[in-house]
Amino acid sequence: MSGRTFTRRLLVPIAGAVVLAGVITVPNAFSDDGAAGPPQVVCEVAASAADNTGTTRSLPPDEAAALVENTRSYRGACVEYGPPVALGDGELRVLGGVTRGRPTVIGLSLTSATLRNLPGTMSDGQRCFDVNGDGTIGDMECAGGHQRDLQLPRNLTGLSTSAFRYVMVNWNVMGHGPPAVYTEPHFDIHFYLRSPAEVDAIRLGPCGNVVHCDDFATGRVPVPAEYNPADYGDYGFVQGKMGNHLVDKTSDEWNGGVFDRTFVYGSYNGEITYMEPMVSKAWIEGLATGATEPGCHPIKQPQQWQVAGWYPTEYCGFYRPNRDEYVISLAEFREATA
Repeated sequence: MSGRTFTRRLLVPIAGAVVLAGVITVPNAFSDDGAAGPPQVVCEVAASAADNTGTTRSLPPDEAAALVENTRSYRGACVEYGPPVALGDGELRVLGGVTRGRPTVIGLSLTSATLRNLPGTMSDGQRCFDVNGDGTIGDMECAGGHQRDLQLPRNLTGLSTSAFRYVMVNWNVMGHGPPAVYTEPHFDIHFYLRSPAEVDAIRLGPCGNVVHCDDFATGRVPVPAEYNPADYGDYGFVQGKMGNHLVDKTSDEWNGGVFDRTFVYGSYNGEITYMEPMVSKAWIEGLATGATEPGCHPIKQPQQWQVAGWYPTEYCGFYRPNRDEYVISLAEFREATA
């Protein structure tokens, strides 16, 4: 990860966050320097709690550290979790944080069990089409990946200031194209700005990555320059029941580096439709072992957003050992006007 920048930030904002110049700003609370220092905010979750519910508390640093060490509590204000969906030996959930009616974090939560016994086949068969018309469907006639659709937690559902509608996760044990770029086993984490019905309406067919030829053309309608994120381009990576993939070819994996994490934007019919951290399984596991530096990475932004609202400017990766919880999240939301 040499040559990459990251910032150590809280996964979730603490209580008392303020809004300055259209940014939800939160103090740093990583310090565990004994009893000295200002109070720290912790989401207190009892050791015996069977679920993720907790209570936000402000405590002296030593008490905050002890609470995190001895219970399932975590630093920052409490977030809400969406319903679980099974994968591997564990499950996936979406978590969301809201401060003063504004989104502050949206992320994917998983445990070590989720990373065990993951599907080992190229595809789950959800995106297949008889491309050659021979009456059978072979492996090469299926888009790769094992898909899980996840609902948002209640605090984000219907929140007018949030653009996100649901999260689609794809596990790719064999990676995917382009060749020699994204071939590591990895997760595609799509934070969709469109409803499941709109995404599912992108038909399967023989063009692009198993997509209907008319929808392939619609997928490649250019995003107007002012709405297109800096350095991102359309290279024809349109997929049925998903959309187009806009990639940043200044990223390490396109310039001699090895893929472990990157950020993709999705589009369809000239509009940005999703934001996608793409992270390798090894990168996630490294958050627990120390091989991966935890923290946040900048998301390149468009000059302007097509729809007004609050949008993330960073994506983050953390591991909470007391909860055996990995989180890949979007954070540092800024307000945008259309």
